[in-house]
Amino acid sequence: MTVAENEMEKHSVNVFFADASINRLLENAYLRLSDKDIEGDTDDLELFIGSFAAKFLRYLYTRPEDFDEHCTYNIQVLGDQLIRSAKKIAAGDMSELGSVFAIAYRFFVEFQLRFTGHLNDEIASYLSRVDDFNYPKKYRKPNKVRSASHVDRSCKEFYIAS
Repeated sequence: MTVAENEMEKHSVNVFFADASINRLLENAYLRLSDKDIEGDTDDLELFIGSFAAKFLRYLYTRPEDFDEHCTYNIQVLGDQLIRSAKKIAAGDMSELGSVFAIAYRFFVEFQLRFTGHLNDEIASYLSRVDDFNYPKKYRKPNKVRSASHVDRSCKEFYIAS
């Protein structure tokens, strides 16, 4: 049983990010990233990826119930991988930053599609900029980001046409 399945089974409702130990881990990973100088010129790919990942982790630990409710698919598919990557980042290992970036994008796309309220302008702005960059091979999941971007556009077109 995966960590995500185990945490959700322990609670009568879908609780993953709101679990105290997971929430604390996400906060620690965010704090580790915020110690880095990632808030500079976001036209730089490295800074953009770090800043995007930091904002994602901040939203996860400050709004865990929203993500638990609106991102059930990605929790099941990517929850364990996100936790493994967040543990490494919290320990100071930034090799998983590209992975967290790709996972963050997928979570934000699902959140955006399932959330009926207004998406935070800062997040909407970051989502719109993902296609602005050419991703080098060292980021392990660039195709998943591009694939999620395509799905995002296709789903928006479907929902708008419906």
